[in-house]
Formats: sequence, C-alpha cells, structure tokens
Amino acid sequence: MALEADYRIETFAEAETALAAIIKDPPDLILLDIGLPGMSGIEVTEKLRQEGLSIPILVLSSHNDWHFILSLFRMGISGYLAKDEAPANITQAVRAIANGQGGWISQRMAAAIAMRLEGDQPGNTRLSELDRQVLYLLSIGKTSEEISASLGVKPKKSASNRSISPSTPPAGTRRAVRWI
Repeated sequence: MALEADYRIETFAEAETALAAIIKDPPDLILLDIGLPGMSGIEVTEKLRQEGLSIPILVLSSHNDWHFILSLFRMGISGYLAKDEAPANITQAVRAIANGQGGWISQRMAAAIAMRLEGDQPGNTRLSELDRQVLYLLSIGKTSEEISASLGVKPKKSASNRSISPSTPPAGTRRAVRWI
C-alpha cells in the first residue's frame, strides 16, 4: 500500500522552504535527504532541535560510515536508510517510525556498519567525530563560516581542520569523504 493513502505527503526542493513549513505546521514524521541543496540535512535537523521540535526524522543518505550515522542518531534522528533502498523498505521504515519505533536502520546499512566495525580497532581512528562532520560539510560545499555556525564551533576550529582559505571549499573533498 502506498504511503499517500495513509499520510499527507509534502515535498520541498530546498531545505530552507522545508524548514519554514515544518516549523509553521509540524508534521508527524520527516523523511530527510541529508544532501539537500543549500542547507544540509544535518543543519535542518539541528535547527529543528534548536526550535524544540522533536519530530521523528528518517534520514536518507548514501553514507555508510558508522561514525557519521552514529552522530546523526546522537542528534536525535529516528532512522537511517540508504538512498537506493528498496521502496518497500522505505515504506516499512516510515510506518514503523510513525508508530513510535526509533532506532530504525536497514539490514543492509547495519551489515555495512558491522563490516566497518570489525576493522575499526581502538587507537586506529584517524579522525574525530567533529573532523568527520567538518569533512562531510566541506564535501557538500560548505564554507568554514557555514560549518562553524552549523556545528557550533568557533571559525578558527573548523578552519584548522583544513589547510585552505576559510571561504573556499577545497578541491577533492568530495572524493576524500568517500575514503573515510
């Protein structure tokens, strides 16, 4: 059964428009693409939490890095699925989260995380959680000032995580984020 039969569904092309609509008329659940144009899905989640809205959020992303996924759960998301997940799995997750089940993650994403954890021994971590978030935001084209505002750190801190001018994203960051 399609979700449209049971839920009012609205789509937005830009994060800013979605954020304004969500704050004005909070939905029961948000299906959020983490790589939105303009403001990232991470920033949308942070702003919603700053507004005091505890709406369940199901994130869609292509990242399978367990540090990244864990940081999103710490921000208060309710579930995490790959963008290319089967439509039936997305429907199942939406229904489960709408019925109060948190901590939703697809079997495929869980397997990818488990594989990464097997090779991740204490002391081998090269980047901190903050470094990973900075790198991700750089990969989607955010400047140091935008990163600082999004992560709540001083511009100096986020600029120290890269060796470039604070207002220009470095070439190759999109490629680099795939290797973390």
